[in-house]
Amino acid sequence: MTPWEDAWFNGKLMPPHAYPQLLLIEAEAIAEELLFDGNFRSILEDWVPRERADRAMGEALWSGCRVHGQTNKRVPPIPVMARLMYTEPRAENIVDLEDQIRADLYRAIREWIASFRTYGSKLEEAP
Repeated sequence: MTPWEDAWFNGKLMPPHAYPQLLLIEAEAIAEELLFDGNFRSILEDWVPRERADRAMGEALWSGCRVHGQTNKRVPPIPVMARLMYTEPRAENIVDLEDQIRADLYRAIREWIASFRTYGSKLEEAP
Protein backbone atom coordinates (compact mmCIF):
# COMPACT_ATOMS: atom_id res chain seq x y z
CA MET A 1 0.00 0.00 0.00
CA THR A 2 1.36 3.41 -0.92
CA PRO A 3 1.68 6.19 1.70
CA TRP A 4 -1.23 8.12 0.21
CA GLU A 5 -3.46 5.02 0.24
CA ASP A 6 -2.54 4.35 3.86
CA ALA A 7 -3.36 7.97 4.73
CA TRP A 8 -6.69 7.72 2.90
CA PHE A 9 -7.87 4.49 4.50
CA ASN A 10 -6.76 5.50 7.99
CA GLY A 11 -8.22 9.01 7.98
CA LYS A 12 -4.82 10.69 8.14
CA LEU A 13 -3.72 13.94 6.53
CA MET A 14 -3.08 13.26 2.86
CA PRO A 15 0.43 13.93 1.58
CA PRO A 16 0.92 16.77 -0.88
CA HIS A 17 0.28 15.98 -4.51
CA ALA A 18 1.77 17.47 -7.65
CA TYR A 19 -1.31 17.18 -9.83
CA PRO A 20 -1.47 20.17 -12.22
CA GLN A 21 -4.08 22.69 -11.08
CA LEU A 22 -5.50 23.24 -14.56
CA LEU A 23 -6.05 19.52 -15.07
CA LEU A 24 -7.61 19.29 -11.62
CA ILE A 25 -10.13 21.99 -12.58
CA GLU A 26 -10.97 20.07 -15.76
CA ALA A 27 -11.24 16.83 -13.77
CA GLU A 28 -13.71 18.41 -11.34
CA ALA A 29 -15.87 19.55 -14.25
CA ILE A 30 -15.84 16.05 -15.75
CA ALA A 31 -16.71 14.53 -12.36
CA GLU A 32 -19.64 16.95 -11.99
CA GLU A 33 -21.01 15.79 -15.35
CA LEU A 34 -20.56 12.12 -14.46
CA LEU A 35 -22.38 12.62 -11.17
CA PHE A 36 -25.62 12.66 -13.17
CA ASP A 37 -24.62 10.12 -15.83
CA GLY A 38 -27.36 7.52 -16.12
CA ASN A 39 -24.97 4.76 -17.21
CA PHE A 40 -23.07 4.86 -13.93
CA ARG A 41 -26.05 5.67 -11.74
CA SER A 42 -28.10 2.75 -13.12
CA ILE A 43 -25.43 0.31 -11.94
CA LEU A 44 -25.87 1.58 -8.38
CA GLU A 45 -29.66 1.70 -8.66
CA ASP A 46 -29.59 -2.06 -9.19
CA TRP A 47 -28.35 -2.26 -5.57
CA VAL A 48 -29.92 0.65 -3.72
CA PRO A 49 -32.82 3.12 -4.04
CA ARG A 50 -32.31 6.24 -6.12
CA GLU A 51 -31.65 8.56 -3.15
CA ARG A 52 -28.93 6.23 -1.86
CA ALA A 53 -27.51 5.93 -5.38
CA ASP A 54 -27.17 9.74 -5.43
CA ARG A 55 -25.02 9.62 -2.30
CA ALA A 56 -23.10 6.60 -3.56
CA MET A 57 -22.09 8.52 -6.69
CA GLY A 58 -20.69 11.30 -4.50
CA GLU A 59 -18.88 8.73 -2.38
CA ALA A 60 -17.36 7.09 -5.48
CA LEU A 61 -16.30 10.41 -6.97
CA TRP A 62 -15.27 12.52 -3.96
CA SER A 63 -15.77 11.51 -0.37
CA GLY A 64 -15.30 7.77 -0.06
CA CYS A 65 -16.98 5.56 2.54
CA ARG A 66 -16.69 4.37 6.08
CA VAL A 67 -18.59 1.94 8.25
CA HIS A 68 -20.99 3.65 10.65
CA GLY A 69 -19.22 4.28 13.95
CA GLN A 70 -15.68 3.97 12.56
CA THR A 71 -14.81 7.64 12.38
CA ASN A 72 -11.12 7.40 11.45
CA LYS A 73 -11.15 4.40 9.13
CA ARG A 74 -12.36 4.30 5.56
CA VAL A 75 -13.30 1.36 3.35
CA PRO A 76 -13.11 1.05 -0.43
CA PRO A 77 -13.56 2.69 -2.78
CA ILE A 78 -10.87 5.30 -2.88
CA PRO A 79 -12.74 8.16 -4.57
CA VAL A 80 -11.97 8.92 -8.18
CA MET A 81 -10.66 12.42 -7.45
CA ALA A 82 -8.29 11.22 -4.72
CA ARG A 83 -6.97 8.41 -6.88
CA LEU A 84 -6.55 10.79 -9.81
CA MET A 85 -4.28 13.14 -7.86
CA TYR A 86 -1.87 10.42 -6.75
CA THR A 87 -1.79 7.91 -9.61
CA GLU A 88 0.86 7.92 -12.32
CA PRO A 89 0.98 8.30 -15.27
CA ARG A 90 -1.15 11.40 -15.53
CA ALA A 91 -3.38 12.23 -18.44
CA GLU A 92 -1.81 14.66 -20.84
CA ASN A 93 -4.96 15.96 -22.50
CA ILE A 94 -8.67 16.33 -21.84
CA VAL A 95 -9.65 13.20 -23.80
CA ASP A 96 -7.21 11.02 -21.85
CA LEU A 97 -8.33 12.69 -18.62
CA GLU A 98 -11.98 11.86 -19.25
CA ASP A 99 -11.07 8.28 -20.18
CA GLN A 100 -9.06 7.92 -16.98
CA ILE A 101 -11.86 9.35 -14.83
CA ARG A 102 -14.45 7.07 -16.43
CA ALA A 103 -12.24 4.00 -15.88
CA ASP A 104 -11.59 5.03 -12.28
CA LEU A 105 -15.32 5.59 -11.73
CA TYR A 106 -16.16 2.10 -12.99
CA ARG A 107 -13.54 0.76 -10.60
CA ALA A 108 -14.88 2.83 -7.71
CA ILE A 109 -18.44 1.67 -8.35
CA ARG A 110 -17.35 -1.98 -8.39
CA GLU A 111 -15.49 -1.41 -5.10
CA TRP A 112 -18.49 0.46 -3.63
CA ILE A 113 -20.76 -2.48 -4.47
CA ALA A 114 -18.31 -4.90 -2.84
CA SER A 115 -18.28 -2.74 0.31
CA PHE A 116 -22.06 -2.46 0.24
CA ARG A 117 -22.35 -6.23 -0.01
CA THR A 118 -20.10 -6.52 3.05
CA TYR A 119 -21.50 -3.72 5.24
CA GLY A 120 -25.00 -3.07 3.89
CA SER A 121 -26.78 -0.13 5.52
CA LYS A 122 -23.78 0.49 7.79
CA LEU A 123 -21.89 1.88 4.79
CA GLU A 124 -21.95 5.69 4.84
CA GLU A 125 -20.21 8.71 3.42
CA ALA A 126 -16.77 9.41 4.88
CA PRO A 127 -16.04 12.89 6.19
